[in-house]
Amino acid sequence: MRVSLVCLNYPPEPTGISVYSGALAEDLVERGADVCVITGVPHYPQWEVYEGYGKNCIEISDRLTVARRRHSVPVSPQLINRLVMELSFGLNAVLARWNRPDVVVLVSPALFSSILVSLKAALLGRPVVVWVQDIYSLAISQTGRAGSLGSRLMAWAEKALLNRAAAIVAIHERFKSYLVTELAVDPEKVSVIRNWVHIDNVTSLPLSRRTEMRRQLGWRDDVTVLLHAGNMGAKQALGNVVEASRVADQRGEPVLFVLMGEGSQRAELEAMGTNRCLQIIDPLPLESFPVVMRAADALLVNERGGITEMSVPSKLTSYFTTGRPIIAATDAESVTAEELEHSGAGIRVDAERPELLVDAVLELRNDRQRSARLGASGRAFQNTHLAADASLGAFYRLLNGVVASQPLSNQAN
Repeated sequence: MRVSLVCLNYPPEPTGISVYSGALAEDLVERGADVCVITGVPHYPQWEVYEGYGKNCIEISDRLTVARRRHSVPVSPQLINRLVMELSFGLNAVLARWNRPDVVVLVSPALFSSILVSLKAALLGRPVVVWVQDIYSLAISQTGRAGSLGSRLMAWAEKALLNRAAAIVAIHERFKSYLVTELAVDPEKVSVIRNWVHIDNVTSLPLSRRTEMRRQLGWRDDVTVLLHAGNMGAKQALGNVVEASRVADQRGEPVLFVLMGEGSQRAELEAMGTNRCLQIIDPLPLESFPVVMRAADALLVNERGGITEMSVPSKLTSYFTTGRPIIAATDAESVTAEELEHSGAGIRVDAERPELLVDAVLELRNDRQRSARLGASGRAFQNTHLAADASLGAFYRLLNGVVASQPLSNQAN
């Protein structure tokens, strides 16, 4: 089977969709497929091109070709300049040499580059599988970035792409429900394949490594650390966390809110000012990432109010494996809230209520047994629902099924 995987984000980007695109490509190769990845230049989450990646280039290894295509990268991502980025990548992806694929996998977002590539696939008579990591049109409408007309146009474009596809992979049951009920996608075309945990079990890390990491970061033993690891963007609305740190500081509470990562909103967050209960730090090397999560006392998902269906935070899959409790500041109707309820891995507070976030940290600080139970539940949920082998195996079988369903004349060319 020959597969072309077209995705804007791909390793060495360390977080988000990139992690899953890279793992899928490598797994398909291990199962005997020939894979051509057409991807952009690494830029996320810093929103600047990584050193050494400013030009088109091709990386070739056994049965895997990675063709990197240049595109614009906005310094301060907004709707219009992100659209320009997607279109510039999509045009370059269309012009790239493909490997005469049996099937083309498109990762959405990016939506508009996927639409351009799907048109080329149609001209070549190649079936398309769309992997829905975020619901693009819903993100636009829930964040209010395009107005009602813009939101309707985005929904029309997303619907057109999905209805053109031979098959669709959604990463959550709620995603499938939305695609079917709101975008009128044929339910028979949609398969739910969950994103998987992509880091090793860290609960077995020796206590000495946790202690060493806390010393390195200046975290005192008598302070409860709540860590947010990952992108600092508009969707995360981390101003809520800064405000929570101010509340904790004014109360004199023994807690520390830590924001670790990069993103379009980091400079704005830093400009809000620091206090005794807030720390903003750069991402650590990949090998240290599991250790710092284990070194924290609890882990945070923070979302903008009004976000319900648009995404499943990729950090949740990492959080579940740590054995640490999770606090989610999110709407009660959100996918994140549903994940937390099903896993039993943490507690939820309302979005954009910083005083409730402080209370939640103190609640876990004062009940260590409950914290341990929540962390253990997250590990159990990861083992039963988020195993990499199960998800990757399901993806491979789906692609084989799509290829097998094509006319023999298509398979032979």
